[in-house]
Amino acid sequence: ISHTGIGKIAAVMGDSTFYHSGIIELINAVYNRANVLLMVLDNKSTAETGQQPHPGAFGITATKKPTRELQLEDLVRACQVDYLKVVDSYDVKALEAAYREAMAVEGVCVVIARGTCALIVDRQRKEQRLRAEAASAGRA
Repeated sequence: ISHTGIGKIAAVMGDSTFYHSGIIELINAVYNRANVLLMVLDNKSTAETGQQPHPGAFGITATKKPTRELQLEDLVRACQVDYLKVVDSYDVKALEAAYREAMAVEGVCVVIARGTCALIVDRQRKEQRLRAEAASAGRA
């Protein structure tokens, strides 16, 4: 589609989708010299199916065992894209600036919008509070 002359194509996917299937599409876009912006929403979660961990989420497996935490930007750089920027997904001005900048660059561009899912942050805070309460009550 990006070779039809209609301008740059923008696509959005989550981090889990990128790890499971999106990296293949990014490789093909680079190989075919597409004019595309891929925005990856990196919330450290497989949100659509219950916040399970994935290769880029916290360095733990689905069975809570420690493992390596892959970095999206390392994989994207290895694909040899023309432009890469990582921004805080909760910083709307920076996100908009990165989008506009990437749309102005010819070739394959990736913007990673990074910010842990609010549901995960809330759950982590509750778990920390419960551990602290248990410790202060002598139950830890």
